[in-house]
Amino acid sequence: MKLQEDKKQKIRGWLAAMTPELTCPACRVDDWSTGDYLLGTPTISPIMSIHGDVRNDSALFRVVQIICNNCGYVMYFDATKMREEQRIIDAD
Repeated sequence: MKLQEDKKQKIRGWLAAMTPELTCPACRVDDWSTGDYLLGTPTISPIMSIHGDVRNDSALFRVVQIICNNCGYVMYFDATKMREEQRIIDAD
């Protein structure tokens, strides 16, 4: 899902509040931008049913991409956490 500019601004505000001293672990610069898309990383986890059989269940783990403007290092933050705390990312 493409992120609108107002959502990107809210994400940057959340990052500033939650990680005020965030510096890039690769180059030590603190200049970040937000990726253009809300990403969904597929996850598979074993689930045990009430009958004792195990099945694999898949879901999307929603993440926001944060990119270092100096070296291009990428970090991912949990979009669900942002939504729960600040209502930044709307549920689909």
